Amino acid sequence: MHAAAHGGAGARAGVLNASLPCPDWMRRFAPAPEVRPCRGRARTLVIGAGNGNTGTSTVAWALSRFGLVSAHWDVVLCPDQMAEAECARRQASWKRAHATMNTLHPSRYASYDWCELLRDLDAINDMPVADLAPFIYAAHPDAAVVLTLRNATEWVVRREAYTARSPVFANAAPMGWITWDSVQKANRAGARVQPPQADKVQNTREYLKRLGVTASAWAYFAQIATIACIVPPHRLLAIDFFNTGEHSHRGVDSRALWRQLGGLIGMPLPVEANGPFRGPPAWCLDRHKPRC
Repeated sequence: MHAAAHGGAGARAGVLNASLPCPDWMRRFAPAPEVRPCRGRARTLVIGAGNGNTGTSTVAWALSRFGLVSAHWDVVLCPDQMAEAECARRQASWKRAHATMNTLHPSRYASYDWCELLRDLDAINDMPVADLAPFIYAAHPDAAVVLTLRNATEWVVRREAYTARSPVFANAAPMGWITWDSVQKANRAGARVQPPQADKVQNTREYLKRLGVTASAWAYFAQIATIACIVPPHRLLAIDFFNTGEHSHRGVDSRALWRQLGGLIGMPLPVEANGPFRGPPAWCLDRHKPRC
């Protein structure tokens, strides 16, 4: 039997307690932050680290009901009590931030000033937030993180079907920032890009063509596992809207989910917590309405 199994010096030095939550023993192996933690925020940032087609719009709407300025894709949802002029200013700020996040080169992710870029937002959700979440979280280590997720294979198939409606757009592939030039370039489908440029396009459509469903699903799994292993449990709320299993929120009543979200962000429940955890009306995000 190896000495480590006896609990000797080797065990204390090199064998980790994998029965602990993942961040407790894995986070120390992550790259050291290259930026200082953000200071002076009016509210702690809420990072919606889930990929599209996992319930991100539902969470974005719910966060806005708590009175947060909640961004989702290219829309900002403002609290009902916020003045129109201030809401418009926050929308303009998110538009600039969203464009920057989409065009920034990966070599700048680790050192970029995420504090200033996101200062006007209370919550950020959907793409490209999910792709850049490790870097954004490094600058906001006190952030509350909501991770919406679903079965990896189901997500790949669903996301490709969702983006297939556009011949020139395909969702940036999970973990694709390892090889892409920017989120924006990765989002563009290879149909209009010929080799060798097409080799740099790392989106879900290209992953499926070249790697197949299972390998693409592992890339998605790696992305959500990264979040689960760097964010401490008390700062993370993971939600599966698509499963009724033991560890899913689908079998939990809406009020319990409202309470858990309120507890995560440290805010009292809104009046909507008396109703279903349903997400925004379809017209709200599709028509870019800041009041839902």
